[in-house]
Amino acid sequence: MPRRKRKRRQRARNVYYVVEIETWDWSYSFGLDRTRYRHEPYGEYRHLEIKGKLVRPQQGKADSVEVTFLPDVRLKQEARGHDEPRCVGSLHRDRGMLHALLSMPADALNPVLQMMITGRMRYVVMNGTPFHYREALVDHYRVDSTYNPEDLPPEEG
Repeated sequence: MPRRKRKRRQRARNVYYVVEIETWDWSYSFGLDRTRYRHEPYGEYRHLEIKGKLVRPQQGKADSVEVTFLPDVRLKQEARGHDEPRCVGSLHRDRGMLHALLSMPADALNPVLQMMITGRMRYVVMNGTPFHYREALVDHYRVDSTYNPEDLPPEEG
């Protein structure tokens, strides 16, 4: 008797995650890189951290959200032509907290910080895969001053 193949359920490929910004912080550190796998003698970290609440998806299981942007000099436009990335960031859900870790071209940090200082940036809109085992991948994101739910496709589910 031949075995029946199970039909895999198709998961939505494009889910939008919208975070309303409540607070933000920026940290900077510079020093000697004494790690074992260093690429240069210095270590520099410039992280933009945003905290907020999840606006979308409506049934999102997160009481609060932390989004960390990691500026990377290797993402300069002239240097990334041969990249084949899987994602630009990831989401992790743990005990009511949603953590997003997003790569950012280093030269984009200054204009984004300037807009954050003026209070113009109010939302982070990310889209990517649905959660699977508390993890999701982010294909695209934007930091924006406005959010109109009608500009996005309706939520599934």
